[in-house]
Amino acid sequence: MKRITLFYIIILSCFACSKMDNYKEFTNGKEQNYAAKNDTLTVFPGDNRLKLVWWVTTDPNIVKTVIYINSRQDSIVLPINRTPGKQLFEHLIAPLSEGSYSFEVINYNSLGNKSVSSFASGRTYGEKYRATLLNRVLLSSEIQGDESVKLNWGTADIQSYGIDLEYTDNKDKVVKRRIASDKKDIFLTNYKKGSTFRYQTLFLPDTLCIDTFRTDWTEFKPLFEKPMDKSLFKAMVLPGDAPMVPGDSYRIENAWDGIWPTQWDDYGNWRSLSSDLRSKTEPARATFDLGETVQLSRYRINHYWPYENRMMKRYEIYGRGDKPTDGSMTGWTKLYGFNRTDQTQAAWLAGDNGIFETTIPQIRYIRIVCYENYMSPAETDMGFAEITFWKYY
Repeated sequence: MKRITLFYIIILSCFACSKMDNYKEFTNGKEQNYAAKNDTLTVFPGDNRLKLVWWVTTDPNIVKTVIYINSRQDSIVLPINRTPGKQLFEHLIAPLSEGSYSFEVINYNSLGNKSVSSFASGRTYGEKYRATLLNRVLLSSEIQGDESVKLNWGTADIQSYGIDLEYTDNKDKVVKRRIASDKKDIFLTNYKKGSTFRYQTLFLPDTLCIDTFRTDWTEFKPLFEKPMDKSLFKAMVLPGDAPMVPGDSYRIENAWDGIWPTQWDDYGNWRSLSSDLRSKTEPARATFDLGETVQLSRYRINHYWPYENRMMKRYEIYGRGDKPTDGSMTGWTKLYGFNRTDQTQAAWLAGDNGIFETTIPQIRYIRIVCYENYMSPAETDMGFAEITFWKYY
């Protein structure tokens, strides 16, 4: 047993010596020493520039670093002022055209030794990327009771982290706001009526990016909007208008009493406008006076019946500024057409909401024309609990 063990020791010794001889032959018989390799080489992208960051944790004798770019097509030599202990280094490379880059970084120490290479890659962004950026969509602006402006924003781009916004307050002071990308609704307090605000969207194409990219400024002038005073509304019966179902619970004035169902299938406890045409096929019409001539911005109808009975399925809203003298449709302007497709509880609770074109004329008189309801078979009588109009001012 001892002889066998000795035999293996001899064999292994010979093998080790052979490998060492090969190493000496490869290095010309000299021991190879290396400078310390960089630790955690990271590339930070930017606007036509890049920043390289790395750590040196050992070897206090490092005196220079060489950065090779794109397979050694170019290089940068950096003198290094080494201090004791772990040390952070960084280097900004600019200008660089927009595109991808690869880097090889080697350290050299005062003994003439070089380190093993560190590799990293990254890219720059520039005008091509900037040309793809779009401002975040502003869905609506609404003036509040205190005349602050409520802004409702669309969903932010995944690479956008916010918006810079500037507006003038009622003391002529420019107010600057930074709005985070997760904010949907914001309020501009003490807004100066009649003024414009501007905003631009901020982008980071990469979480490590050292530069913020911005869209061009977009200017917007809020149209001050508020609900109309329903106490001014008055019923107006024209020839050809549909009669209402008899009784106080169904008269036209119920459409602006400020009361409507707020829970699904709760219609039994509320009043409504409900027409009662003898002919169930000709369109039902209801006309009323807003009490003032205004530029309408939008409307909402809250319903009484939940997708049944006289609830309107397809209807149109008409308006005019001058007082009508007959029951014809001559002189009326179509403001909005509604054709129901969403029949969920949420849609019923939200009501029918429509935004009027800003090009419509000034309006005082309203006429609603119903073409189809939820009767079975379908008829044209209308029924709803409340109508609300908003105006610009």
